[in-house]
Amino acid sequence: MEGYEVETVDSGAAALAFLESIRPALLLLDVMMPVMNGYEVVRRIKSNPLLESLPIVLITADEKAFFRQKLDVKVHGIIRKPADPDALIGYVQATLYQFYMKLHIMEKTNSIN
Repeated sequence: MEGYEVETVDSGAAALAFLESIRPALLLLDVMMPVMNGYEVVRRIKSNPLLESLPIVLITADEKAFFRQKLDVKVHGIIRKPADPDALIGYVQATLYQFYMKLHIMEKTNSIN
């Protein structure tokens, strides 16, 4: 993706191992992966205090299946496959903007109190 540094892994377990050493600004996560699906990866990330605030966007061919999941799968968005590259970049930009604006507001609020 233009303007972004992109790292890829080939499974959910590899994604968790990657996150042990690198903290990306955002995680694009496919739902359908070998060994461990994207939903389980999200659950494990959100249960880790060091990673729980990481913005995650799921990529799926079946967005209806996402809404049938338990409510413990909390992500910042869902992109339907196949994803248009321009739309994907726009979604990433918007998600990062919202995430960092929320952090900025929280910091301002905490400095006032």
